[in-house]
Amino acid sequence: MPNSLGSFGASFPKAHKTTHQKSGIDEMTVADLAGVLTAEQKSSWAQVSGKPSTFPPDSHTHTSLGNLDVLNFTCFIPPIVISASGTLTAAQCKGQVALVTAAATPKLPPVAAGASLLLYSTGANIFSVDPDDADRIRLDGVALTDGHKITSPGAAGDFVMLYADSADGWTVIGRSGAFTDGG
Repeated sequence: MPNSLGSFGASFPKAHKTTHQKSGIDEMTVADLAGVLTAEQKSSWAQVSGKPSTFPPDSHTHTSLGNLDVLNFTCFIPPIVISASGTLTAAQCKGQVALVTAAATPKLPPVAAGASLLLYSTGANIFSVDPDDADRIRLDGVALTDGHKITSPGAAGDFVMLYADSADGWTVIGRSGAFTDGG
C-alpha cells in the first residue's frame, strides 16, 4: 500500500515500519537500538574522572589605563608613550598601543599591510593622528582627503584604533569621542 497522508503509523509501507519504527510506533528507546547504544555506554558527569572539584580562576591582575583595561599576558608588549609630535616607525604600527600623555600629533609611516595601532589619551589632551601625505584615513565610513589628519575631542580616555585596510590608507575601526577631520 503506498504512503498516504492519513493517520501516521497505519499507512506507512511495511519496509518503513521495520527499518524506522517498531510496530508502527514513533517512539524509540535504547533497547530499540539493538546494541548500538546500551545503558553501559551511557555516562554521567559523576562518572567522569580527573575533573577538578572546583573551578577557581588562576590568580591574575589587570592594569588599568583609565577606561581601558589591558590584561597582563606573558607576551605583553609594553605600550609606547607619545608626549610630543614625531613620526612613528612601521614597527610601532604593528598591533601597538600608544599612550598619548600630552597634546601631540604623531605622524604615521606610509601604510603597510597588516599595520594597526591604538592611540589612547591618558589625560585631557587634544591629539591628532597625521597619515603619510599619500595615505588617507577613513573616518565614520568616509574616506578623508589624502594626508588629512584626524583630531580627538580632547577628553581623558579618548582613543582611536586604526587598521591599514589597503595600500590607500587607514580605517578607524574603533574610537571614543567624536574625532574630526583635522585637515
